[in-house]
Amino acid sequence: MPQKSQHYSVLGETTELKRRYEFGLPVVMDPIGNGNCQFAAVSYHLRQYGIHRSEETLRQDVVTFLRQTPVLGNRICGANWWNSILDQPRNYLSRMSTEYG
Repeated sequence: MPQKSQHYSVLGETTELKRRYEFGLPVVMDPIGNGNCQFAAVSYHLRQYGIHRSEETLRQDVVTFLRQTPVLGNRICGANWWNSILDQPRNYLSRMSTEYG
């Protein structure tokens, strides 16, 4: 039988939740699957450190950051974040700022 882990996970799939429980892994949060779950998870963990930001505010902060920061990392070894998406950056960020899911 696996030992209990000190690591925490944010999960949304019921079958995955059951599997984690069977292995003795704690589930800290199970966000609503409304397309905002990643931001809900980050918001939850930030609150543990006294930083209170809503999921919607975090989403807008990320969109703003990505609009202002075309290269992640430094200029020598950084990467254009948009190389990992299939859409034009402007269209992607427009949808990201308004769509959940």
